[in-house]
Amino acid sequence: MKVCAATLKTTVLIIIKNAQNSVQNMMLGAFSDQQLIGLCGLISFEHHQVKLVQMYVKSSHQGQSVGKKLLNMAKQCLKQLDADTLCLGVYPHNTSALSLYEKQGFTQVGHGNGEIMMRYHRPTSPI
Repeated sequence: MKVCAATLKTTVLIIIKNAQNSVQNMMLGAFSDQQLIGLCGLISFEHHQVKLVQMYVKSSHQGQSVGKKLLNMAKQCLKQLDADTLCLGVYPHNTSALSLYEKQGFTQVGHGNGEIMMRYHRPTSPI
């Protein structure tokens, strides 16, 4: 298992690769005082897309930019995962998450399974 980390104030974001050293899937964890306070998973799928799953921030740490930091790290991982699109689903009643995703550049692209489907496209570098 390979681990790389980046410290952002009191939050440490960790990328864990699987036993085969695959960069197809990742789990990002946010820690404060050695306690897990947030997480999200990244799963690669067809057409250079990554699905963000299980986004969670402990209620005592909500409103402290933990979710924003996790999303920023997820966006940074797109290149490493050879992807240019980050997709997710969010329940319509989760207005704080919807607002965060929209502020982070996600756009609504449809509905499915009772969720609003959203996408973020990584800006491409000029050649």
